[in-house]
This record gives sequence, structure tokens and C-alpha cells, in this order.
Amino acid sequence: MCNFLTRRYLLGLMMGFVCLFASMLHAQMPTVDQTLVIQSDSTTLAEQIEILPVFNGKAWAFTARWDDNNANHLNMQKAMVELGLKGTFYLNASDDNRKAGADFARQLSKDGCSVGGHTTHHYWLTTLNPNAIFREIMLNRIAREDDTDKPINSFAFPYGNYKAWLDPIASQYISDALVRSGYHHNVYSSFVKNNPHLPDGLFSTGNQVVPGDRKINAEKFRTAIKRILDDPARFHQTDYAISLGVHSWQNAAELVKFKELLKDYAGRDDFWYCNQTEFAAYRLQAKHTQIKAVESRPGTYTISRPTSVVAGNDIPLSIVITGKKPSAVTLDGQTLQAIALGEGRWLVNLPYPDSEALPEKIDWVQFDKTNQLSVESEEFAGLHFGSEFSKMPRQNRSVKIRNNTGKEMADVRVIFRMPLVCEPGIGYFNAENIPNNTSRTLGPLLYNRNPELAFVEGSEFKVTQVDFKLDGKPGRVYLTEDGNPGHLNLGQVTLRDATHVLGPIAPEQLDWEALVAQSAVGATRVAINDTPLGKWFKADDEDRQLLSHKRFVQYNRDPEWKKAAGKFNRKPALLAASLDVNLKEDSPLTLRADSDITHVAIDGEVVTLTKYVTPVLKAGKHRIVLVVDTKGRKVFYKPYPVLLVLKVSNGEVTLAKAN
Repeated sequence: MCNFLTRRYLLGLMMGFVCLFASMLHAQMPTVDQTLVIQSDSTTLAEQIEILPVFNGKAWAFTARWDDNNANHLNMQKAMVELGLKGTFYLNASDDNRKAGADFARQLSKDGCSVGGHTTHHYWLTTLNPNAIFREIMLNRIAREDDTDKPINSFAFPYGNYKAWLDPIASQYISDALVRSGYHHNVYSSFVKNNPHLPDGLFSTGNQVVPGDRKINAEKFRTAIKRILDDPARFHQTDYAISLGVHSWQNAAELVKFKELLKDYAGRDDFWYCNQTEFAAYRLQAKHTQIKAVESRPGTYTISRPTSVVAGNDIPLSIVITGKKPSAVTLDGQTLQAIALGEGRWLVNLPYPDSEALPEKIDWVQFDKTNQLSVESEEFAGLHFGSEFSKMPRQNRSVKIRNNTGKEMADVRVIFRMPLVCEPGIGYFNAENIPNNTSRTLGPLLYNRNPELAFVEGSEFKVTQVDFKLDGKPGRVYLTEDGNPGHLNLGQVTLRDATHVLGPIAPEQLDWEALVAQSAVGATRVAINDTPLGKWFKADDEDRQLLSHKRFVQYNRDPEWKKAAGKFNRKPALLAASLDVNLKEDSPLTLRADSDITHVAIDGEVVTLTKYVTPVLKAGKHRIVLVVDTKGRKVFYKPYPVLLVLKVSNGEVTLAKAN
């Protein structure tokens, strides 16, 4: 019998009566079991147990998020630590050349702060193909855990970009990639709330309050905080955290203002001052811990909670016992303190068992085609790993571990994390121990490959996460393999590969007549001026490995082009696109882009769109030239391709590869 009582996870647990808080996700989540015993001098044992939504019974978690590889993070961290505050710094790829390497990450993960994930290259995730999305997210987590020797469980989107209004399936790919990568917290509440692509209750988030990325706006900040504190019931629906952010671009004078402002919010009894990693781990436990009464033993309960490997931190779980004063509370035989709260309520913090200690060291082992059979860990000398793969009877993946350390390898847990082309994307396998001079193979994870067009491109980045104890000390090793480079010859021409692109061009310098002439079927595409920006270019193999096939590329790797295009970063500019199509039947064309289409020419004639639709075109070959206005929203120092939707009312439309 199960009775769900309150949104604060109240569990009515009485002698002879079993009540269980469960979730669909819990059945798939690795858990650890503990035994809780509540002793009482009362002859009538009756108590309620409440899992608290915030650690130590506080009203709010108070934390911060600061994005990007920004050297000023060190100054922000110092300012927060001096106030007794904590936060998380969301970093991109480890980059020693820009002083954002391992030492930088380790500094930021000290004094109660932590590091979060922010992708490897800070691309717009909605513009990437599904396998590239996973690689950007997963590779970043691995590299920064390797830098800091600390788990990462929280993620922030570059540019806040996680949805594309003309390509809604991109959000599904991103959600799936985050889950496969082991994340369960995201700073964007709008992504977490009502997201049908996330497992129910898996992700936590927070209420973002911005003091000012460059200039501190104290009045606006205080107003935002007051609105939250005055209406906790409303904002708890988002989650139980108040988070500062977003960018630490403040100069020294503004940081002084920041400290003066935040003094008013430091040292509060109702705030739990934590980093996002701790908050994420706590909320995962609070939402997915089961407490079950042992009917034959009054006062005894089984606690089943997510493992620390999954949670990403070993923060204790806070409960309140309501009833007669307990004479003793123990967890796995360890006596715990029961703190009186008044009115017959007692606060108890439930620690993880010693077996759930966090890794002291994290290593990263990279496989390639020459070393798949055996690679030795640098951090854990004597541990050898091999990647095993087979296609019979189904495609499957295993890992072979050989222990030559002279010590016992115990409590081995393996998680396979697979690219989006593979289904399922996660697999869990355990082994109690691997004695010295012994090998053991864990797996196999059986999976199928998605044959759809979106999934056959991009590097298939395969990851094996191995957690263990060596001589009693916890450690972690990531094994990675880029695998197949994807299929550059799709057997089908996509919009990305069919399109020639020209620009960026200043709006007043557009030679539209020249472009109209080049829209004639079979016309030679020629430069419209003698600058690098006046020449047509097309997607290359690197673009095909990275970018969605639904977009045309606005980025050229030629150094002269990059130098000239840099003047248009986030400034008004036009881009021209040209592609050849073939219609099987007479039909109008629908043309929509995520940038405004300002000009269209087809077959040497100017065309006016009516609600994005052309006049009826005859069956056969046509050439389309269109111009889009970036309105200052595009950059040209990295790929930021334009989404273009091309549809016909009748029959089919095929594309000719750009030559």
C-alpha cells in the first residue's frame, strides 16, 4: 500500500504500515540501500518521516552560476568566498593558451565552489547534428572532471540556446544528449519545466537573479530577490534554489559594489549556501529516495537513494522525524544526531555510506584505432583497459579491465554512455572486485543504430565511465573513442550540401541585380565583388561532421575571409544563398528561415513571397537565390549556420549537390 501525501515528500510511516515514495525514473537509476533505525522509549511507536526539499531544513539554497572561460572568474570567486558564498563556474574546453586550462579549473573548484559543463567549443547546440551535440556536451564534462578530479553534474547552455522555433526536434536531441552525458541539473528553468523530452523529475534547476553582468544594478536585484522571498510557494514550483549570475564581466569597482550588495544576503539562517553541484545532488536524492518500513521490525526502515556516482556529490539527505523523542537514531549502525526543532519534530542528516565516497582522482584514457586492445591509465598505474565491440548477434559494447596494480580493485561500476545514433544510450554494469593480476570483461551493452538521416553524420563519440576503489581509495577513469567519423556520402543531397553562400555583405552594398542574373538555371556563379566576401563558398567535410544538414553554412575557414567577415560580428549584414532544386510536380515552394528573407529570385526572375510561399513553379529544375538579413544577430568567427525550411505542396523536391 502506498500513500503520496505532500509535495514536500511526507512519508507516513507507522508500525505495521508500509508507505513508499517512488518514481518511474528510480527503477532505472543505480541506488544504494541503507538501514535506518529509530529507537524510542515510548511503548507506542508512531512517527512520520519527511524528506526535506533543502539540506538541513533551510528555506532556500543560495548559489551562483558564472559562465565561460573568463579570467575574471578568479576575482568573482574571491569576492564570493570572502562573503561566505559559493557558486559554480561553467567552463568550456580546457585551454592553457588562454589561461583557462587545468590549473584555472582547479582554482575555481576550491573554497566550496565547483565547475559545471558549458560545452567544449561554445557552439549554438541547436545548429549541430545529434552526434555532435552529444560529443560537445560529454567531452566537456570528461575534460573538466579530469582537470579538477571532481564530478560534474550541472550544465549551462552556451548563449542560452536549446530550442529552434523552426526545428523543434533539436530540443529533443539536446535533452537526450544531456541525460546520456550524466547531467541532472540545468540552470535554465525554462528548459527543465514541462520538458517532455526529460525523464520525469530527473532535472533540478533554480530561480535566476542577475546582479548585473557588467554594471551592478542593486535596486533591480533587490526587487527580484524580494519577489522570490515574498512568495516562496510560487517560486518553489520552479525549484528551491536562488541563483546569482550570469557573467563575471565586472571590473574592480563593480566587484566592490557586488560585495556591498551581497552582504545583505550573506549569513542568513534560512539559506543553505552551496554550489550548484551540491544542490543538484541533494535535489536528486530528495526527489528519488525511497523510504520503506520493515514491517517485521518496528522503527526500522530501508533507505534506497541514488548512488553518489549518479548524484555527483555525497551531500547528506535531511529528514524530519515527527513523533515521540527518539532515544537513538542509527544508519547502518552509525549513531546520528537528532536536532530538536520543536513541536515534536527532529532533524536528522543521513550521510552516504563510506562505499559511496567521491573519487579522489579522475583520469581520461583515449582510445584510437591503434590501441583499442589495451591502454594503461596514467593516474592509476597498472590498470589496463580494452574496448571490445561486436556486431553479432546485435551491435554491442564491452570493456575489458586488467588489474596489474598489486592491489585489489573493488566495487567496480561501469556506465556506457553512447552517442545519439545508438539506442539505448546508457548501460550500467557492476563487478564486486577484480583481484590483482586478474582480468574481467563487463558488458555487453546491446544497442541498435538509428538509420535516420540526422544520425548518420558526426563523430560517434563512445564513452565508458569506470568507477572503482583501489586499495580502498575511490577513483574514476573515462575511456573515450571517437569511432567512425560519420558518413560523408549520405546517398542523399541535403540542404547544407546543396547551398552556395556569399557574404556577409553590408546592406547598402548588396548588388541584387547581379544575384538575380545568377539565379538563372545553369548560370555560372561568379563573385559579385573583388573581396573575399563577394565570392561563393560551400560546406566542407568539417561542416558535415559538425552541423545539422538542415542549415546552410555562414562560415568560411579561409583566413582572408575570416579577417574580412570579422567586421560584421553582431552587426547588420546580409547573406546570399544559392541552390538548385528539382520538382517532380508543379507546385509552389515554401521558404522559411530563422533569419528574415529579404530578397528571392528564381530562374532569373525576382519573386515575391506571400506568407513565405512562392507562385506555382513548373515541374523540373530551378535555381533559387535568396538573401537573408542577420539583423546583427550572427557572428562569423565560428559556425552559426542559417536554418532554412524548403517545402512543396505537391510531390517531392530534391536538391543538387553544390559543385
